[in-house]
Amino acid sequence: MNGGTYARILETLYGAIDRVNPQLEKSRRLQKAENTPLLGDGSNLDSMGLISFTVEVEQAMLDKFEKTVNLAEILAESDNPAESPLRSVGSLAEYLRTRIEMT
Repeated sequence: MNGGTYARILETLYGAIDRVNPQLEKSRRLQKAENTPLLGDGSNLDSMGLISFTVEVEQAMLDKFEKTVNLAEILAESDNPAESPLRSVGSLAEYLRTRIEMT
């Protein structure tokens, strides 16, 4: 694993969390940690919060890495939250790392 890329992606995701958290109730705000759930059991995000977060991440990936990612597509295809790249901040960071390194 390229730790530098992964760390930069984590920072990008934490920035997206910082931009989404003010839109959420205080009790539902996301923690900036790899194990923070985004989808499924334990997630503080409702459907609108998840959409807001994915839009922030897509824009941040374009801005910082000049890569287009379509997280809405992942949401639409996600039958099992436990297997989705959006299940946690860390799993999303790993998914994005592999996408960046493949291109």
